[in-house]
Amino acid sequence: MSLPPGRIRRCAVLSLMVLGIACSILGGTRSAGAQLSLTDLYYAMPAADSNSLTPTIKVSWSAPPANVTYQGMKRDTGANTAVTVVTTAPSNQMSGNYIDTNWVSGTSYRYYLYGTAHVEVLDANGNHYVPPQYIDQPWQSNLVTITPYSLPVSEDATADSRIDPRYSVTTYVNFPFNDSNTTNNPLWLYRGGLYAGYNADGGKVGRTYLKFAVAPAGAAKSLYPLGGLYVFSSRLAKTGSASFSVKRSSDSTSWVRTSLNWSNAPAPTGTAGAAKTISWSSTSPASLWYTLDIKTPVQDYLGTTGPGVLTLILMASSETTAGWGYFARKEFLYNGQSGYGARLLFGVQ
Repeated sequence: MSLPPGRIRRCAVLSLMVLGIACSILGGTRSAGAQLSLTDLYYAMPAADSNSLTPTIKVSWSAPPANVTYQGMKRDTGANTAVTVVTTAPSNQMSGNYIDTNWVSGTSYRYYLYGTAHVEVLDANGNHYVPPQYIDQPWQSNLVTITPYSLPVSEDATADSRIDPRYSVTTYVNFPFNDSNTTNNPLWLYRGGLYAGYNADGGKVGRTYLKFAVAPAGAAKSLYPLGGLYVFSSRLAKTGSASFSVKRSSDSTSWVRTSLNWSNAPAPTGTAGAAKTISWSSTSPASLWYTLDIKTPVQDYLGTTGPGVLTLILMASSETTAGWGYFARKEFLYNGQSGYGARLLFGVQ
């Protein structure tokens, strides 16, 4: 549409109030609301017991404002990078979502919708034309930003204080649970090889230590309440339930798998992630992946400085209440396949 001579284009105040938009002649129209949101960060699994976990970001959008037409959604890796179209908007202009599995751990991404906005034109004095006149301007939604991390465990170990006569071992306090020589340690890969929880044995407490290579930020960071610590369990306590949580280790770097035991294991520190209660039936056992909350422990770690190693401790939510489980080491084979070691998934805002 061409404007009468001497007229300028700008958004009407009435349009801002009714349509909920902001207008810029140079930059186009930008949404004043949030049409776009990150709704999930997870490992997609084709089967409950599969070792094929696909790290996935789910971005969702709501229906557009009345004056906006969606044309698509874009993803980029920063203000000065080339923009890549990752999906097109639905033809019905309704709500929807995009499942993104094509991303690199530790890389920052921005997602946004784009389209056109139909906005009213006023004259130089701010008056409405009669009849009203409109133009179409480029439109962009709010930005959703995330730096996702998908990390395999680099080292894992169990520290156990139990006394258990079933294996002709008087005390398990410093038993070499992490010695891969099965002559020294017949439990190397027993039911997965890692143990956590509280049992009715004499010493009762076991903890699993999981080391991940992730650099701290040296400053406070905010995490999405999504993702988690993914662990594969082949056996829990007898029919019933067990509750587990995750804490950060007070020392992430000095412990070594082959020499870790109950006496020299670093203590848990900080606030635990939310407890996870897992039910299990001995009459219909199932080996499954479980997800535990890690937002607070990881967020606390990112605010520190250090050598770039994070150790998380998988433990019973209460180490005085019966409940335990076995979990898979990196080397554990399930149905003849490897790849069942713990994995860490989180996103920094």
